[in-house]
Amino acid sequence: MMSDVSLAPDFGGTPGGPPGDTPDDTSRAPFGESPGDSPAATLDDVAVLLPAYNCQQDLERTLASFSERSPVSVLIVDDGSTPAVIAPDIPGLRIEVLRLTPNGGIERALAAGVEVLAARCVRYIARIDAGDLTVPERLANQRAWLEAHPRVGALGMRADVVTRGGELMFRLDVPTEPAQIRRLRF
Repeated sequence: MMSDVSLAPDFGGTPGGPPGDTPDDTSRAPFGESPGDSPAATLDDVAVLLPAYNCQQDLERTLASFSERSPVSVLIVDDGSTPAVIAPDIPGLRIEVLRLTPNGGIERALAAGVEVLAARCVRYIARIDAGDLTVPERLANQRAWLEAHPRVGALGMRADVVTRGGELMFRLDVPTEPAQIRRLRF
């Protein structure tokens, strides 16, 4: 149901805020574009999809963990948060917020985000949840691997589950063989 969905670039400012805080700020490249970068060295065909519900601090921590050599496009799907999620201004990230109302759950949020990114012909969608942290150059490494293995349709990675202080609690290993993946994931 699209009547309860709105999409607007969110550059960390508030509606009606000072100049430079609005989506009309032309100093930023449009979503999915990186002026001045050669196509081979960019992540122009990659977008991060991040569902969010009432998790502003976790969201900011997650976004701050990205470290890539090329600008990264991020689509946050705010699933009816109160107050609404505000995208922080983080160098190297081009962030848009898709706002859904009312809260409908992560499946609905992800489906709405995938629909928007597919309509924009984004080739690779990288998922992360608010509160998760990423490793340096994750997107570039995963994109390169997928480019080298064109018959692969999805890529995952193991995760270290840590406390908020960064202490390792346990490692979450994921299946790596096609038969295991099919049996456990689908």
